[in-house]
Amino acid sequence: SADGTATIHTCGSPGSNDDTVIIVYDGSSCPSAGDTGLASDDDGCTSPNFNSTLDLEVSASNTYLIQLGGWNGVQGDGELYIELEADPTGPANDDCANATAVGEGTFAFDNTGANTDGPTDGDSNMASDVWFLYTPTADGTATIHTCGSPGTLDDTVIILYDGSSCPGAGDAGLASDDDGCSSPMFNSSVTLEVSASNSYLIQLGGWNGAQGD
Repeated sequence: SADGTATIHTCGSPGSNDDTVIIVYDGSSCPSAGDTGLASDDDGCTSPNFNSTLDLEVSASNTYLIQLGGWNGVQGDGELYIELEADPTGPANDDCANATAVGEGTFAFDNTGANTDGPTDGDSNMASDVWFLYTPTADGTATIHTCGSPGTLDDTVIILYDGSSCPGAGDAGLASDDDGCSSPMFNSSVTLEVSASNSYLIQLGGWNGAQGD
């Protein structure tokens, strides 16, 4: 149903066949002698059975043939499971680890399709966040805001963190804001004393998951 990683398995399957073998082939045609397939497994499942599991990078534009049998001809019934972890479809800076490096200036963002990667201890309304890594060009007072921003997202939340590492649960950050901008929008503005020798992570999201640019 999407590009991603498919896990194809019989792990934990009920039924009388508890020793399976799986081979996966390209689905454009049935395989013939000499075709070893794209991936295979015999005993990849954990105890208590000898069932099979494999992971395969798949594309929604392709089909795949699954050959499922019994080890050395074992016969019986069971269940086949196919699970898909879809590739992320959000923005490039959806995760803190992929924060966009910036200095002073104006920077476009779009949190459409973004997950909430960081903590929300600084503001429980933070959701659908994108990330920037800000390195000041001098010591001073930085104002980081979305006031007057054009675009479809007019209700933002900002939390700032020390940039030495991505924040974890319980980290409320150095500063945060929800509705600090003046009318007519509910956008966000944070002012912070900064040092040119430090960097700062900016978590920018939509109020309660609002999305847009």
